[in-house]
Formats: sequence, C-alpha cells, structure tokens
Amino acid sequence: MPDLDINTEPTVFVLGAAASNPYGFPLGPELKQHILGFPDAVVQNVLGDHHQAALIPGFKTALTHGDYGTIDNFLERKKRYRELGAFYIVSVIGGQERREVLFPQREFYADLFHMLDPESESPDIPPISIVSLNYDRSLEEFLVRNVEFNCADDTEERARGKVGKLPIVHAHGSLGDLAQVPYGQATKDAASLKEAARRIKIVSDRLEDSTEFQTAQRMLVSARNIVFLGFGYHPTTLHALLGSCSLENKRVFGTAVRLPDDRKAEVTLFFKSAIHFGGANQDCSSFLEHLGIGKRNFPRRKVGGNGVTSKGSGEKP
Repeated sequence: MPDLDINTEPTVFVLGAAASNPYGFPLGPELKQHILGFPDAVVQNVLGDHHQAALIPGFKTALTHGDYGTIDNFLERKKRYRELGAFYIVSVIGGQERREVLFPQREFYADLFHMLDPESESPDIPPISIVSLNYDRSLEEFLVRNVEFNCADDTEERARGKVGKLPIVHAHGSLGDLAQVPYGQATKDAASLKEAARRIKIVSDRLEDSTEFQTAQRMLVSARNIVFLGFGYHPTTLHALLGSCSLENKRVFGTAVRLPDDRKAEVTLFFKSAIHFGGANQDCSSFLEHLGIGKRNFPRRKVGGNGVTSKGSGEKP
C-alpha cells in the first residue's frame, strides 16, 4: 500500500465513534447501554411537563427489547422517539467530556498533532482536514491543551496558531463551539442540555439540509485522499456523504476493526473495490502507521534554544 503524501495532497480524515473511544466515549452498542442506565429523572427535569416525558417508559422498553444494536438504528426506525433520544444521547456524551482522560497524549489524537508539526518554523499546516461524525469536542480540546502541555514556551504561540488552522467540521453537529460552551459544560444545566440536544443531527434526519453536513461534503469533494477512522460505514451516512461525489482520482482508506463481512462487502461495492481496508486488528493509530503517516513514521523534532525545530537523526519516538 503506497504511503500518503499529506504534505501536498488534500487529505480528509473521517472520524467515527471508535476514533474517540480511547478517550472515554462509548461505541454504538455501548452508548445504547449507557442510555438505558441513564437516570430518567434527569431528562424528566429538563423536559418538565413536555409531552415527550410521557414517552420515556415506552422509549426505554422498546430500546431494551428491540433488536437494533445501536441507538442510531433504533431512532432511524422509531422516529417518534427522535427528540427524546437526542436528550439522552447528549446527556451521556456530555457526561463523558473529561479533560483528564485525554492525557498524556496517545492514539490517533497524538498522531494528528504530530502531523501538524506545530513547533516548526513554517506558519502553514499540511492540507489535511477533519470530518467528525461524533458529537463530542474531545479532539479540539486535546489539540489546544496539548500545545500548552507539550510545546516549548518559545514555540507555544506559533503552535497554537497552527493548531487553530486545522479545519474540523462535525457533520452531525456537536455539543457546541468550545469558545462558547467550555469542555465538559455542555450539559451542566437544563438550558445547556436543551441547546446541546437542538444542535445534534442523527442518521434519520435530513442530513443534507445541515450546513455542517454540506461543508463536510465539500471537503470530501476537494480531497485527494479520504481516510475513514473508527467509522462503522452506516449506509445512510455513507451515501449522504459521498453519494453525489465523484470518486475518480481519489484514494480511499479505512479501518475495519470488528467490521462484519456483509458490511465490508457492501462498502467495497459502494467504492467499486477502490477502498483499501486496514487489518482486523489495526486500530486508528496502527492503521495510520501502516499508511506511513502515524506518529512513529516521522523523525522526532528537536527544539533548539531559539524555538526552532529540526529533524533528528531518524530516531523513532
């Protein structure tokens, strides 16, 4: 498999749930279990006398006994629970936004930080961008805080500026912009929870009508390389993202950990056999290393007294 040239070729990383799983966020089936165990009184207090509160018992019973696998699949079939489901989703995800779980740096987030080479003299970053299908803001929080924790004092300002140039779009919406809604505070009270629930989109919504989703589509149209990381390849999302995008002259790669054979066959057919899957045991970080763009594929940078970084002697971190 050829190495990707992320320094000259526009590359989009599409992040699914497994990309943020190492940082405490649940996968689809785990999210369902978290929702089933979430205190109903918390949601009832937010909803007040809203008619949605009356749906809670039926919602929990159907989710418990139905054969849906994930909350997305459930809400795609049981649309009457869409609004209620959004409250439970953001309640669980918001509760998992904990800064201490993000550090010390590791996994895909550390790989991406290294790709940006934030301490180098160049003010530019590689032509890479992020399409996140997750609601949490863990990646943004990590990038900003990791500059503070790991960059030299005399390069910190430049590094923060470079990190801020990375385009990140949440195609399904998010818990809010960090500048307005601090990390871990998206569901701190009823008003915040309602606003967070309003922001998110789920698979059964008309995703194409979302500004964020349209931005994600434009990013993918302009990409030379598309790299799916921790993505479950839900057919609805996959077709919405790329159904009208020409795949000619694009290279597509994706992780395939625990991906069922039938889904893998469907995805291969969608991409006309042009997608290169990772191995069954290759997580996001090891897959990037396999592609030649993981943290271990780059020489360590040495920061001099003047704040200038230079390549080391090829040693691995």
